[in-house]
Parts: sequence; C-alpha cells; structure tokens
Amino acid sequence: MLKFRHPRLAMAWTYWSLGALLLALPVGCASGTYGQAIVAPSLPAQPADVTAAAGATAQFSVATYGSGPMTFQWRKNGTAIPLATSAGYTTPTLTLADSGAKFSVLVSNRAGSVTSSEASLTVTAPPTILTQPISKTVLFGTPTTFSVVVAASAPITYQWYRGTTAIPGATSASYTLPSPQVATDNGAQFHVTITNPIGSITSNTVDLKVVPAIIPLAITTQPLGITVLDGIDTTLTVVADGTGTLGYQWLKDGVEIVGANTASLVFAPAVLTDAGSYSVRVTDDFGTLTSATAAIVVNPSQKLNLMASPGFEIPNTPWTAMSTWYSAAGVFATPIGTTASRAHTGSNYSNQGNYVVNANNAAGTMPWRDADYQTLTIPANVAKATLKLWMFTYNSTGATTTPNPAAAVNTLKIYLKDATGAWTWGNTGVLATLATVTNMDVTATSSTAAWTEKTYAIDLSAYLGQTIRISLETEQTTAGITIFRTDDWNLEVTVPAP
Repeated sequence: MLKFRHPRLAMAWTYWSLGALLLALPVGCASGTYGQAIVAPSLPAQPADVTAAAGATAQFSVATYGSGPMTFQWRKNGTAIPLATSAGYTTPTLTLADSGAKFSVLVSNRAGSVTSSEASLTVTAPPTILTQPISKTVLFGTPTTFSVVVAASAPITYQWYRGTTAIPGATSASYTLPSPQVATDNGAQFHVTITNPIGSITSNTVDLKVVPAIIPLAITTQPLGITVLDGIDTTLTVVADGTGTLGYQWLKDGVEIVGANTASLVFAPAVLTDAGSYSVRVTDDFGTLTSATAAIVVNPSQKLNLMASPGFEIPNTPWTAMSTWYSAAGVFATPIGTTASRAHTGSNYSNQGNYVVNANNAAGTMPWRDADYQTLTIPANVAKATLKLWMFTYNSTGATTTPNPAAAVNTLKIYLKDATGAWTWGNTGVLATLATVTNMDVTATSSTAAWTEKTYAIDLSAYLGQTIRISLETEQTTAGITIFRTDDWNLEVTVPAP
C-alpha cells in the first residue's frame, strides 16, 4: 500500500482520481450506487391499436428498456388518466362514445423520460335505436319526413320500407315522402331496418294519415262544475274536435291524474277527497288545448234505511207484529205476524217467520203467489236509493217429487206502486218495475241450497216527497220442491248530512 507523507500530495491525487472516474462514465448516464450507470428509458415496443366490443374492456401495454425504477402515466387524448400508472392499462367498460380515442404512455426514470406513440381504440356495437320514427298526420301535398336516430359502430346502412316493400333509394337515416295524397298514401305504414357488420335491428312501424283539410283543435263543450254528495256517482265530460286522433289528460289542481285519459272523468262514487279544480288537456295530431276549469264540491252525506224486513236468524223466532206488512198468495191475504206458521191448501208451504216472500208448492193449483210490500214516504232530498235483498233457493228430490231447476219455476218481481188505492197483486197501480228475475240462482242439483245478496239501484227522483209502495211479489208456475225465498231486505237512501 502506497503511503504519502505530504498532505498536499495526498490531496492532489484524490482530485485526480475522481476526475478520471467521471471522465470514464458514458454519455447519457448518471452515477448510480457504487458507481453503476443509470440508463434512460426507451420503448422497443409501442402500444398497439385495439378493437373491442361495447360493454367489454380494452387493454393497452408497452415494452420498456432502461434502468429502474420506472414510472408510468397513461393518457387518453393527451390527458392524464387518474391512477393509470402501471406498465399496462385496462379501460373501464366501453361505450360507443369511446371509439376513436387515442392512448399513450409517458415512461420516466432518474435519467429521463419518453412518450409512446398513440394507439387507437375502436369500439364495435350492433345497431341500437335511440329515437324511433313517429306516426304523422299531414295535409295532402305537404312533404313529410320519417327519421330514426341510432347508435352503432360503422359502417351503418339503412333501408326504409313501405309496408313490406323496400323503397328504392331510401337508404339514409331519414326518408321524405315529397307529396302525400289522400287516395294513395293515407293509411300507409313505414319502418326502417338498420344494419352494420355486427347485427341489424328494425324500427317500430309508423302510420301516415293524409287529410284533405285540417280541422282546428277546439273544445266545443267545456266540463262543468258540480256539487255532489259524498257517495254519489258523478262525471265530468269534455267534447272536442280536431284533426286526427284526439287524446285526453285530466288534471286535478294542475296535477295529471294517472290513467284519466278519456273524454269523461268518472267518479263512482265521489268521495270527500275528490273535491277540487279539474281541467283536461286535449291533443290532436297537430296541437294541444287545455279546457276551462271545473270545480267539484263534495258535501258530506248520511244513509237512511227507509224500510226493513230483517228476518230472524237462529233460533227461528216467529214473526212479531209488523204494522203495515202483508202477504198474499193466490186469493189468500193474511197479515204477517198473526201466526208463527201458516199452510195453504194443496201446498207444501210453511213460513216459520224468517222469510219475507216464499214460493214453494209441491203440487196443487197454479200459480202459487206470495207478496210483501210496504207503504212509505220518500224524503224530498234523496240523492241515491238502493234496494238490497238476501235471496235463498233450494232444490230437493224425493220419492214422489222431481225438482225442475231449468224450468220457469219461480219468478220474482219488484215494483214501485201507487199508494193512493188499495194494494193489489201484479201490474195494477205499477209506477215502475225495478226487477224481474226468473229462477234466481236455481242452478244447484238435488239437496243443494244457495244464498245470494242482490242489490238494485232505484231511481226515486220522480217520487221525491211522495208516498209510494214498494212491493216484492213471487209466483210459482210449475209444481215442485224448488223453494224461492227472500230475507233481510232494506231500502237505503243517501241524503245530505245534517
């Protein structure tokens, strides 16, 4: 080992040795650990162009040479992509909007940096229709155009059809009929097929209406406001005229009512929450018009039972006195309530008290009749009346009897009758017939019974404030064990609440 005694000589050698070392380093490199050279990055393989389907992803990569560590920053159309800092880059799920984008990468280390060439991304997708063609109504001779908006990868071709026939030359995103005529073009239908190398799709079929004249859209009858009782049916109606197909949209207090798309808005029945201001927007093939506002006022109501024959459930309690109720069978007339049961000559008839009107005759003189009626005064403020009945039918077979449910065994009639004279059977004094029912629910086989609730709406508007009779009358015209009875019937009316 060489030793220097003179301090100046030792220092001079040290400077010389360091200078010689620096001169020995190659150009473009820097000093590394323990004197190793750092090589600037280079790109022996550039990123390649990529074609991928919409809905998939695309991958880009680059081959590098140089000293590590290296850093990467991928760019899309010249803008850095956040977190894309690896030697490879995978795109998010692709859409057609990504097609044509350019991708490059900046590679760096301590000795320098280099930017790759740009790689192109091509996204492929079958045609998708973004905007369908729409039906048209036009004045004759007025050019009209059908068009479609699609999303698809190129190349894209179009073919328009009239009915099932391809239209020559109609091979773009729109098709114009230059001079439609009523005789030849009214009612024609059109559609378009869009194709690219990935697939094809066909648009909706649309209609062309060609009219000889345009009728201005107008509302000829405005909806009218109404005041109604809670529980009463009511309707708002508009009458309009225009060109083509009329459409309707009702609004309550300015808000569209879902599903209210006809010329009438029906409340069946009206309830308190229906109160409000109503209008209707009317459209035709050329425009829109909104009606005047109609106010609906809904007042509270109450229900009254004007009469009732409640019957009796188990145990079968006999009838008690029912002042104005009567029954008639054939030539017989017996006040109900005088006996617990009654039987008529030649019949198998028995009323234990819980049936109001009963037809049941196994054998004997025909016809066999029963009736029940009541005289009552109709209030002057009745807005609605409903008659409710519980009907019972029964068929039974025995050694000597044969039921005949298919024949006209039993008939029920419900009448409104004049109350100024004595009650009589049938059509005498009839003001209105509410119902005529033959063999009600007599569809069962032997030994089968059926109960059914029946409801009848009654128009009492002609009798407000008057005294009338309501009469339930049955008639049995064929001998048999077919039983026909009513029970639990009432007349319910709706009037204003006090």
